[in-house]
Amino acid sequence: MCQTPTAGGSQGTEPRFRIQREYKMDSTEPSDAATTGNSGSSGSSSVDDLSGSWLLDEYLTQHGLSRCVPVRLLGQGAMGRVELVHIAPPPHQLDAAPIVAARKTQPCSQDPHLRAKEDAVFGLELEGLAAGRGSPFFVRQLAVAAHGDRHELLLELAEGGTLEEELSEALSAAPPGPLKQLLLAPERIANVAASLLSGLVEMHEQGLGHFDIKPPNLLLTREGRLLIGDTGCAIRADSEGNVPAPLPTGTPVFAAPETRAPHGVFQAAKADAYSVGVLLALTCKDPVQRPSPRQALEHPFLASVDVGALAPLRCPGLPPS
Repeated sequence: MCQTPTAGGSQGTEPRFRIQREYKMDSTEPSDAATTGNSGSSGSSSVDDLSGSWLLDEYLTQHGLSRCVPVRLLGQGAMGRVELVHIAPPPHQLDAAPIVAARKTQPCSQDPHLRAKEDAVFGLELEGLAAGRGSPFFVRQLAVAAHGDRHELLLELAEGGTLEEELSEALSAAPPGPLKQLLLAPERIANVAASLLSGLVEMHEQGLGHFDIKPPNLLLTREGRLLIGDTGCAIRADSEGNVPAPLPTGTPVFAAPETRAPHGVFQAAKADAYSVGVLLALTCKDPVQRPSPRQALEHPFLASVDVGALAPLRCPGLPPS
């Protein structure tokens, strides 16, 4: 689950529309076929492009998965696949273009004991998405369904790809040999850092750690604004913010050293801060001295960043969340 990419959304200049993100299960018939990439079609609309009085969140929650049509594969791994999908518009908007989204499908075991574990892990992913719903820097869950052989998750589409793709393109464009300058401009790095840290603050305040912060899981809107995705490794911390070691999930190269200890506990927020540090070289190795994401937002490097101005604004013409 931690290796499967997820989805993001686009940005406009108008207020955001709140997409319902509770764990409501899609009760309609299962579909046969959630999250990065370009739609590849000019005759379709992303969720963020739609406007009107229709409660689009309710429509997508109830019918999004049963009415989606797969367009192309966006990614596939050991834990499932992600497809770009088109969803027929609401009945009163039949002349509107299809809604573009991303569907994440995870196969499930027929063994009842394994299935129970898979359901629990999937529940944590949903809990992680819900924990970020108060932040504009998290991908939006549109619908969710559990079937006999699979879990399905409908997510908004990250039309700008991932931070990993941005870094790869920058590296490809760099002159051969040792790098003599940063891959990204300092302003871009600061904006990415501020967006990421702000989103993690919200998640930590809801009592969860992400535990898989890495470039493939940082999604981009079509304007390049950052969205945190793939909460499949999320774990709830105790009342003190601690999680027992060793951490069973995550990506080792980005994981804090204390998460691999054979016993003991570690701070969820500071473990995520280490992953941010690996990504941005903003933190130190000592978990005692390492800042939390909230403290890292006060770093002088980020002093000139207006975090509020970085928030992806969604769905023109609709009320703010």
